[in-house]
Amino acid sequence: MRIFAVALLMVLASGQAPAGQAPVLREAVAEPAVAQLVVPTLAGVWAYSNPNAKKVDGVHQWVSARAEMTQQGDLVQGKYECTYAVQEGEKLNPKVSFNFEGRLVSEVVVFEIKPPLKGTFKILKTSAAELAVSYSIQKAAKSGISFGEIPDNAPQPLYRQAQ
Repeated sequence: MRIFAVALLMVLASGQAPAGQAPVLREAVAEPAVAQLVVPTLAGVWAYSNPNAKKVDGVHQWVSARAEMTQQGDLVQGKYECTYAVQEGEKLNPKVSFNFEGRLVSEVVVFEIKPPLKGTFKILKTSAAELAVSYSIQKAAKSGISFGEIPDNAPQPLYRQAQ
């Protein structure tokens, strides 16, 4: 019985009928779909606002931040601006502004900050409506930037703005 079952399976697989029987029709098997890379979109305006920001325990809070990005496939270009809560009389520049660009290659994306500044801008898309960003600007003080870093362990949230 086992030999007959194996022979039958071979005949069915070949699509040929045993002598004296109608041929077995084989179903066309669809080729598996090729997996395509799903590139998350970062394009648009992402912002943060805290009008009540102040200096707390020596740390200047963010008053506002904005990242505006365009995207072509996996290539992203953008501009980031942030204002810190600097009290009147403090000799600190409350504004940070830079351009960045790079390619989406993983869940956490690291972009190079464009000249004249040098550094990195990191983005983690935490949901369709929220990003977590951090940055580090090399020699920020020499460029007149008082706030040269948002560390990776304390990222800034940005929220997608309606378009």
